[in-house]
Amino acid sequence: MADPITALISAFQEDIVRIVKAVAVGLAVAAATVVGAGSVAAEPEQKENIYIDVNVLGCSFGAGLGGDVLVALGGGSGSSALVSSSLAARMRAAGCLPQL
Repeated sequence: MADPITALISAFQEDIVRIVKAVAVGLAVAAATVVGAGSVAAEPEQKENIYIDVNVLGCSFGAGLGGDVLVALGGGSGSSALVSSSLAARMRAAGCLPQL
């Protein structure tokens, strides 16, 4: 029969090995995420100039995009604004802007 102390030490060592493996996997995933994000961040996002009237503004608020549109409009001049292509795509998907 095995000594109870030896069995406890063996179980403890197995737990430590599992923890070290889990930490190593977590660090590898984190490193891969950082590398992937860095390559995406290197590409500048394209901008689109859109004209905003009452209908577009009302539609964007209804679609939950009003805050983003107001921020873009604050940086624009008059009724036109330079917005990211992703915001323009979301507005087109919501039906607020005509399809290209």
